[in-house]
Amino acid sequence: MRNSLGRGHQSCVYKVSFDADHTWACRQIARRGANKSTLENLQNELRILAKLNNPKIIKIFNKWRTEDYFYMLLEYCDGGDVAKLVKRQRQRHLNSHRKVTAGLPE
Repeated sequence: MRNSLGRGHQSCVYKVSFDADHTWACRQIARRGANKSTLENLQNELRILAKLNNPKIIKIFNKWRTEDYFYMLLEYCDGGDVAKLVKRQRQRHLNSHRKVTAGLPE
């Protein structure tokens, strides 16, 4: 896994492809240093993702663990993370307001 999509406090997400037709996101979560609360949150996240079936929520396809890491194989969504999407949409919104208000008298 070399194609990093992003990194968090205890995890990293990679873009993975096993063949030309299938691409996934693989989240790698460090087991070392994970406290009880972090492990409980991870278990809750896995349980919730496994139950959800909504086109607006990523799907989990598989999960496994090794001595050092937990892994989640997730649906890959092109276009970046939610924070970047919100920032882009906010900028577009501001730009459209500027265009509208530029023609108004002061």
